[in-house]
Amino acid sequence: ADGTLVFEAEENGRVSGFALGKGDAAPRRVVQGGSIAGLTPARGERLCFTLQTISQPPEVHAAPAAGGAAERLTRFTDAALAKVALGEVREMQVEGAYGESVQMFVVLPPGYQTGKKYPLVQVVHGGPHGISADSFHFRWNAQAFAAPGYVAALVNFQGSTSWGQDFAQRIQGAWGDRPFGDVMKATDVLLATGMVDETRMAAVGGSYGGYMMSWIEGHTDRFQCIVNHAGVYDLMSQYASDVTQGRAQSMGGEPWEGIEVIDRWNPARFANGFQTPMLV
Repeated sequence: ADGTLVFEAEENGRVSGFALGKGDAAPRRVVQGGSIAGLTPARGERLCFTLQTISQPPEVHAAPAAGGAAERLTRFTDAALAKVALGEVREMQVEGAYGESVQMFVVLPPGYQTGKKYPLVQVVHGGPHGISADSFHFRWNAQAFAAPGYVAALVNFQGSTSWGQDFAQRIQGAWGDRPFGDVMKATDVLLATGMVDETRMAAVGGSYGGYMMSWIEGHTDRFQCIVNHAGVYDLMSQYASDVTQGRAQSMGGEPWEGIEVIDRWNPARFANGFQTPMLV
């Protein structure tokens, strides 16, 4: 009633709730993610929303509109989760391709034992302008990747959203550069912890994540297998068949202005190095 605007926004790999009132110089965080959705003002100066994390499916919550602890209102998923073993979730900051700070979520397998080495699966998100969020994703579920006994790593490589415009935009015209370096350096960090078996590593991704699988396939043989879901393999074919708005900005130019930049980051041009088994 006082004109305050409440809204959801990404922030550091999460989706939180914010408020902007008449006297506010900047938005105030009033609901802390996880990942919220359906943010709705309710009676009694409260906000209602769903909240989820990597370890918890969405449930309805409420919190004071002025900010404060969230109260869980529903328990629809308790019965199903009671039958499921979940792994510990850790958040790490690692050095990126050129010394930048890059965040990743790491999900340990249920029953994780310190000192034991586990297989690793690198899960690369699509977009590229998106995130591997602190959310219970129903298609690319981090806990499901960890459940068979794997360490699941979800790197929010440069190009991801929720760390500002520059962080997302700096990969444009060079899709294969910083994200590849970020994932490789994150893999090195996990190996250095001693929890990962270097001889049993896999990489998976869809859409742009599938592009990164195609790029990884031609640039390293450190993974034992790769899973490429709905992936981009040939940038020129994608240019001809996909939505073209903004394509020149993403790819570094138009084909008719000179295809050298586009070709530089085209996985198809490195197919002579393909030897890792890949499920498409």
